[in-house]
Amino acid sequence: MFRRLRYGLRLFGLRMRRRSYTWTRRLPRAAMRNMGLFYGGLILGALLLTVSRFYPGFYSSLAIGASQGMAAVVSGCQRLIIPAMTEITGSDLPMELLKKGLPILELGPEPSAFDGQDAVRSLVRVVTSFDLADPASFITAGLPQLQGAGVEEAPRIEITLPDKPEPIPEMPASALPAREQPPLPREWGSRPVMAVYHTHNSETYHRPGMNPDRFNDYHIRNTTDTGIMRVGREFTRILQEQYGIPVLHSQRLHDGDGFLRSYINSLATITRILADNDQIEVVLDLHRDGVAKADFTTTINGQQTAQILIVVTTDDYGLPHPQWRRNLSFARFLHERMEAMYPGLSRGVKVVGTARYNLHVHPRALLLEIGNYNHPEELALRSARLLADVFAKVMADLPL
Repeated sequence: MFRRLRYGLRLFGLRMRRRSYTWTRRLPRAAMRNMGLFYGGLILGALLLTVSRFYPGFYSSLAIGASQGMAAVVSGCQRLIIPAMTEITGSDLPMELLKKGLPILELGPEPSAFDGQDAVRSLVRVVTSFDLADPASFITAGLPQLQGAGVEEAPRIEITLPDKPEPIPEMPASALPAREQPPLPREWGSRPVMAVYHTHNSETYHRPGMNPDRFNDYHIRNTTDTGIMRVGREFTRILQEQYGIPVLHSQRLHDGDGFLRSYINSLATITRILADNDQIEVVLDLHRDGVAKADFTTTINGQQTAQILIVVTTDDYGLPHPQWRRNLSFARFLHERMEAMYPGLSRGVKVVGTARYNLHVHPRALLLEIGNYNHPEELALRSARLLADVFAKVMADLPL
């Protein structure tokens, strides 16, 4: 009887074990693998959330240690292997090949502290294709037929042109610091002479009720309605409306999936912009700093204002950066003008030798850190208005 029953069940792909009397079904290996990945991802996500819940600082310390280790490994490879290969071949081909195989060589470490949770999310996404912040990624991993369904192609570069400035609420005159007189007039033309973009579009500032210890709360993904984007729009508005300087302000998002590919994405954006606008004289990547418990503010004409750090990079990282000294010269020139017009507005010039931050694309490319994450946004907006005053004079003094 038992043998007949077992034989009949085999016709349907079922098998009955005599001792345990348990039923099992023979599933394809692909299905078993997908189910394992799906449930493994769920368990991993639950563990990560549990650790984040009970040990808030765990991811930050882990991410900082991992980033420092990665930077040391990459720097060691570049300083030992790449020069030797370059000397043998007599060209930059080895570096270009490594960049194709390891895109992370293009970005280097972050210029400021970053969130450990975001780093873990990015790492899990790269290794397993699971996005811990997107439950749909687990479903598509288990059901490959759904991959690509309902996904739109990334938009092309979107910009704010001078003839259509972004509407910004006007501040009463009494709330604004006294400002310098406008520079001598110059014929700017209609094509943009300055490009402004944001590698980390998600960066925002402190709002009531936010916990400074939860760094990830200070990032808003996949939207242009963030603090640093509003700072960029205010900076652009002042230059265009009050000084008539045409500015191209890119609205393209670069860090929707985290920080691992943000500099790679922004490099594609600024390269495209410069290819289409060879008359651009200055390139700015606007950020806000992320230093814990730091007060980067000053008082200008009786108003509390966020300070601005000017960042430049060198070729010590091993990537081609032939014009970095011109970047540095321009950064020092900008710092001197800021000190002359609004003493204390500048935090100085920081020279970074462990990354490139895409500043190799133009001889007057700078990365500016406007304020800190624990400052109210209004302090950064005041800085943006004063910075526009400074750049109006800087641009007027640039050689034609």
